[in-house]
Amino acid sequence: MNVFICDDDIRICEILETKLRTMFTDINVSIFTEGRKLLEAKDEPDIILLDIKMPDTDGMTLARRLRTNGYNRIIIFITGEKDEVFNAFDVDAFHYLIKPVKDSKFREVMDKAKRYLEEMPSSEEEKILEIQSGSKHIKIRLSDIVYAEVFDRKVVIHELDEEMEYYGRLSDLENKLGDEFFRIHRSFIINLKYVNVYDKHSVTMENGVNIRISRDKYNSFLKAYMDYNRGSIAL
Repeated sequence: MNVFICDDDIRICEILETKLRTMFTDINVSIFTEGRKLLEAKDEPDIILLDIKMPDTDGMTLARRLRTNGYNRIIIFITGEKDEVFNAFDVDAFHYLIKPVKDSKFREVMDKAKRYLEEMPSSEEEKILEIQSGSKHIKIRLSDIVYAEVFDRKVVIHELDEEMEYYGRLSDLENKLGDEFFRIHRSFIINLKYVNVYDKHSVTMENGVNIRISRDKYNSFLKAYMDYNRGSIAL
């Protein structure tokens, strides 16, 4: 298990490293006191323990950059900033711990994170959608889909920097997608992973597109979004 610790206080980093090495034998720990250095790291960690209030790049901004860059594993905030807890949903945080963290709570969260990693599908098992677009047969990773819409009998699939279309029904596509997707409107299905901002009327995805929420869908969307974020963020 590969763990990154990022906190501008080196003492905190060393305390967390000691705790981790006591809990797990199969662990590699890397320490960063600057968010910039973490972003430049070549290795991809399984878990990132991240402070929020740091001088160069605050932890919430850093987490957003990591998600935008494709990091899809575990981020756990360990911070003294209580007011940021709800913003953690926006970056799909696994948990949110307030300093000082009790050893028992830290172990509980880390054990849960390790179990979650063990249950994650490998890249070979990642779900693929196959479509026929004109004369082209295209394979699309579900994790790359930001949202899909239906327009003039065509389904248009939008990724962050590309889109593809094919003749089909949105309901058929919906049946092929997992719990990370939600049909927010009769014409739109979104990937909850890429929700950036939302209110009762619309969601804004990471690619900047704003999509209206059907009036009767908001409560269901909110539940799906909270379930997707595992409901595990707690003080």
